[in-house]
Amino acid sequence: MTKFNAKSILLDKFGISKSNFLGSGMESEVYAYDDNKVVKLYNDLSDSNKQRILKGFYSKIDSSSLSYELPFIYDTFEENGILVTIEKRIEGNNLQSMLSKMNYIYDGNLS
Repeated sequence: MTKFNAKSILLDKFGISKSNFLGSGMESEVYAYDDNKVVKLYNDLSDSNKQRILKGFYSKIDSSSLSYELPFIYDTFEENGILVTIEKRIEGNNLQSMLSKMNYIYDGNLS
């Protein structure tokens, strides 16, 4: 099975369409799962051990006194050869789209 087919099967399993795509980074593609969760499909730059360590780390942080949200991983697993995490959806702006909208041109002068 190709990675493309495996990804399509996973998205179908979670009821996720291409319109749920939120963005991608160096390690994963992110899809809206519902109003409060996202599904991340990882490439080969991450591994399940790393995600399990992050899951444990995030679960031990008390963020109740913070004025912003921190990541939280609900579940991590591998299916059809793809590493998957289900995480808390954190509202915000996509940095890549914000940078592409910037029109500042650096002229080399730091003064």
